[in-house]
Formats: sequence, structure tokens, C-alpha cells
Amino acid sequence: MNCTTAGVRVAAMLLLVAVLTGTVRAAKPLVGKVVRVTDGDSVEVLVEEGRKPYRVTLDGIDSPELPQPFGKTARQFTSDSALGKTVELSVKGRYRSRRLRARVVLPDGRDLAAALTRAGLAWWYPRRPHDYPYKYLEAEAWKARRGLWSRGDARPPWLYREAKRAVQ
Repeated sequence: MNCTTAGVRVAAMLLLVAVLTGTVRAAKPLVGKVVRVTDGDSVEVLVEEGRKPYRVTLDGIDSPELPQPFGKTARQFTSDSALGKTVELSVKGRYRSRRLRARVVLPDGRDLAAALTRAGLAWWYPRRPHDYPYKYLEAEAWKARRGLWSRGDARPPWLYREAKRAVQ
């Protein structure tokens, strides 16, 4: 057995002990109502009445910015799918701006980010390489020429934002 294999086994044993003793727990999902849709991949979710809503960015994808082709279409898709509905948030992290990065599950059990990507209204976000399902959904949408893939000039939003910052 080499050092790498031994290290993996030790890490797996430690994780198993932590799970069995209850020191590692899956975070409980938040449940709330979508009260605002900012753009295709950003929503505000009210978890507790009388409190400020959480600003949430969908984890694993990036939809076109509003001025980009299909930006307004992506926002409308998200509005039609989620606005006014009770959703479940599986929080994956936080940005410096205090926005939550989360998986948003719709009342019918669909993953909102997956639905957007399948419709051709979002890119799989390569800076989140663990989100493989979105990568395959993007490829499926591209092959079927759905949404932004119906045009030959689709430009990822992170490149759009980068170019915009360079001009400012």
C-alpha cells in the first residue's frame, strides 16, 4: 500500500467516525418564498416573515446578463418557474457580498439551475467543476440548439463582465 492509498483510507475512516458520532451533519435546507427575481440566476428568498430576504445566486451555473442576448428571457424563465413559490435552498457557500450560493429546488422537485441549463438559458460554470450534471445539460441544450445556443454568437457572461470591467 502506498502513501496515497493509506492517506485516503485514513481520511475516509476519520470522516466515517465524524458522521457516526454526529460531529459532521448535513446543513438543513432553508425553505422560503421567492419574492424577487433579479436576473436568470439570482433570486431573493424570504425565509422568515418580517425579516430581510436572502439574496441567492444559483450554484453551478451562470446565466446571461440582462443586456446580453437571452438575458431577459432567462430572467422571465426564472420568474415563471419560481416567483411567488416556496422553494428549498441547499446553501453551498457565501460570496463576499453576503449573497448565498445555493441549489434552489422548486415545489415540483426540479432543480432551477438544471431547468435553466436544459432550456439553453445558462452556462455550466466552469469555476464549479463539481457540478457535472450542468455540464451535460449544457451540452444537450447546445446539441439541440435551444435558447442561447440557437445563435452562433453566444458569449459567456463571465467574459461579458470581464470586458465591461476592462472598459471602466
